[in-house]
Amino acid sequence: MNIILVDATTYSKPIDKRLYDLKRQYFKIKNIVRYSRLGQHNPPKAKTYSIGLLRIATILNKNGENVRYIELNDLYDMIESAAFIPDIIAFSAVCPTVPLCSEVVADIKPRIPSARFVLGGAQLNVAPQLTKRLFPNFDVYSIGYDIYAAEQIVGRKLNQVVNPYVDFSLLPYKISEYSINTFSTLGCPFACNYCQDGLIPYDPVYDDGNVPFFIKNIPEKSCVHFFDSVLGAGNEKRIIEVCKNVQNTHHDFILSCDFRADLINERIIECMVNAGFKEIRLGAESADDDLLSLNNRTLKNERLLKALQMIRENSDMYISLYSAIGFPGSTHDNIHATISLFSSLLESRMIDEVKNCIFVPYPFDEDRFSEKELVIRNFDWRDYDRQSFPVYDLKELNANEIWELFLLMTERINQSWAKGFSIDFLSLESQPMYGEYIVGNYFL
Repeated sequence: MNIILVDATTYSKPIDKRLYDLKRQYFKIKNIVRYSRLGQHNPPKAKTYSIGLLRIATILNKNGENVRYIELNDLYDMIESAAFIPDIIAFSAVCPTVPLCSEVVADIKPRIPSARFVLGGAQLNVAPQLTKRLFPNFDVYSIGYDIYAAEQIVGRKLNQVVNPYVDFSLLPYKISEYSINTFSTLGCPFACNYCQDGLIPYDPVYDDGNVPFFIKNIPEKSCVHFFDSVLGAGNEKRIIEVCKNVQNTHHDFILSCDFRADLINERIIECMVNAGFKEIRLGAESADDDLLSLNNRTLKNERLLKALQMIRENSDMYISLYSAIGFPGSTHDNIHATISLFSSLLESRMIDEVKNCIFVPYPFDEDRFSEKELVIRNFDWRDYDRQSFPVYDLKELNANEIWELFLLMTERINQSWAKGFSIDFLSLESQPMYGEYIVGNYFL
């Protein structure tokens, strides 16, 4: 069968003017800090790819299907050229792009009446009934991961796939044109109630993160990010094994990974440094431990601070914190406390960056949150975006208050970041923004 797999996991979206100005400032500061801390390197590229969709493409290709992996923007050109007549068109989407994919299907279905149209994506694993009801244009809704999703696309059983687990040659552009994301392990042993990664079946995949492939195909000093939910899925033996295997590849990349502060110890730090990890990214959602507990986040701030100190004392890794504002249980007081915590960590250079965003309560079939905690006010999935106005009210804060606090946090992060690295705001006028895909998504 001829199958088109459509990557609709990235998108461009205009943002609020005040946030636009603050984020431009943010990426200018980042340009200075990243090169100061990491030295000369090749920043991430503007193009991205979906590892999940690429895994499915690899499975289908290995099972003899004629597969084309394309970006959503290229779909109309392929259809109109008639160079590849599809039997199946399958979309991998995220919440903000599901409505767009549905509109595209409604438009092109009459042109290819014999084709089967499939929708896949993380939202289908938590809200299949809601998705089907709101977006009925598709013929098949692919639920599950990897071979299970691939089988629903083609409507038959498939064979398991041997390595290469991801075939990068199926991408429409050379791998060197992409921002590089790789992985060693799928799944996550944790179950924070704001994240879907814990639903993915645990699977140890690449013992070396596929780094040898990148050595042959992308320039030295390129950024390579391990997007495992937690490197090695939180298993210390597996973490150390992956690090040693990556070390043995003798690469010269700027490696980064997502990690949990409560897993940090001196042995792991040593292994990560020896493996060439230059950046570690940790989650830090709030200064309020009670709010963390309410959201099933077992990591508390005392352990986070100990981990930061340990990383600083035993390495020169660039430390980034992921954060989101507006979780259930948020109040003016605990958000201001979080702003103060981040400001202190940036000014003291205990950390190098805070990646902040708006909490997004992605749709679920069941009531995920009590109405006393969170009430959805906007049901347009286009607005379920981490840099957009909140789609909900909380018990203590309405959407407008959350938004204003988000802008305040963004402003204070910039101020404290610049202060910690002795950056004069006047000098930012001529400074370029750090090149990465999110800049292209929101600023072009």
